Amino acid sequence: MTDSDNAIAMPISRRSLMIGAIALSAAPATALANHADAELLSAWSDYVAAEKALNSMSFDDMSVEEEIASWTPATDALKRITELPATTPAGIAIHLRITFANLYQEDDNTYDAMIHGYSPPASERETWPTPKQTLWHLIQDTERQALSMQTAGLVPPVQEAHHG
Repeated sequence: MTDSDNAIAMPISRRSLMIGAIALSAAPATALANHADAELLSAWSDYVAAEKALNSMSFDDMSVEEEIASWTPATDALKRITELPATTPAGIAIHLRITFANLYQEDDNTYDAMIHGYSPPASERETWPTPKQTLWHLIQDTERQALSMQTAGLVPPVQEAHHG
């Protein structure tokens, strides 16, 4: 068995998985130039940044036009995400996160977890219906595969790209 085979088969901790997911979501577009899903990862990064900006805004004193304009970066990034194909597990995970977040957007904790890359508490996840739990596990599995592929050197590691 080669080192690459061992890297793919090795177990990955939940903490490593979340660090990888956050690194993917926070990576600037220039850092992703060599990744097969560079455009999709860039669109995701733009979407997460736009969501963070929206969460910090107060819409109380805004005109309707200003409020609509404040949503434009998020809606533009979301449009790019939905139009771009995913070719790697990292890209697939983004599509799954967007799907999950939009299916369950009435639950602020779930939506925030999907967009900002943290795990909802186990006590909350235990109460989810089966389809929601299954989709959550699919996201985790796909992100674990993406991290394994990076660890094995099968795709450019996003984390190293920050330095180049």
